[in-house]
Amino acid sequence: MTWIVGTVPPFGYSILVSDIRVSWADGTERDCLQKIYKVGDDFLCGFAGSVKLGFILLDTLAAQLPRKQQQTPLFLAHNWIPSLSRRVFQSAPEPEKKLGCQLIVAAAHPTENLGDAPWPRTYVWTFAYPDFNPEQCGANEVVGIGNGSAVSTYATALREARDNFSFLKLITCGEGAQAEFLASTMFESVCKTATKGVSPFMQMGVLTRGKALLGNYNFTRFRADGSTTKIQVPLVANDYKTFLDFCQTGNFGSFSAVCCKLPAMHNTSTLRYFYKAAIGWIPARINSFLSCGRIKLFSRIILSALAIFLLLTQLDFKD
Repeated sequence: MTWIVGTVPPFGYSILVSDIRVSWADGTERDCLQKIYKVGDDFLCGFAGSVKLGFILLDTLAAQLPRKQQQTPLFLAHNWIPSLSRRVFQSAPEPEKKLGCQLIVAAAHPTENLGDAPWPRTYVWTFAYPDFNPEQCGANEVVGIGNGSAVSTYATALREARDNFSFLKLITCGEGAQAEFLASTMFESVCKTATKGVSPFMQMGVLTRGKALLGNYNFTRFRADGSTTKIQVPLVANDYKTFLDFCQTGNFGSFSAVCCKLPAMHNTSTLRYFYKAAIGWIPARINSFLSCGRIKLFSRIILSALAIFLLLTQLDFKD
């Protein structure tokens, strides 16, 4: 079980908070993996699901995003990132695809501000396999990826923390202070609702225009009896090679390693993806050769109906 949650405070930056836990098919669990990374100027990305597939997607985004950043974050989130993610996912080995993949992306607009305020416009989106359609975080909302009750628990904790007036006042101390306040509040939720498979250790990512901060939430707890407990995030793997070395040292199989077990794909999602492809792709190609408006409309209707008919006759629906 894992979680990454994100929010967009009203001060020109985005915050992501995650655990560091990985689980294996035999039930083994370890706190060993960084899940939030900088993938380009003004972009952070985190992943859940297959560890191998998550790193492949991160590396692909990091390699190609710099050439795409003349486009707006909205265009990239609604067009390029879903298309790229689908291609990578569809080409992955079948065992990794069964483990699933989800992404959470934070972005800052390179030029646009929040109205007349000096703060940049920022975003957080989530993307889930197999379609990877974007779900945007609203102005006063919290979104998350992962599986199980942990996601809703920490999303609720994050929402309550960001609505706290103390959180708003901390902007005078910088975005880092606000991020630590959120992590502190969420840690208390971990203590109250400890669940098997959930790590108490947390890492944070803070993004604004031209600056990305990644860090651990380390602190000391002071008890009424005078005793103290130091909570410090252990060393974690921050790339796939380091993760493989960790697996080899601990005799863990890297092939079945997941940040969490995600829900299985459904044929209805697959049909919806191919339906959208049929509606948009086939007529678009034909229409480029046709100039008459009525012929365009007629061709779109006929070709779309034909494509859907062919898909329905080929897909095997099972419960």
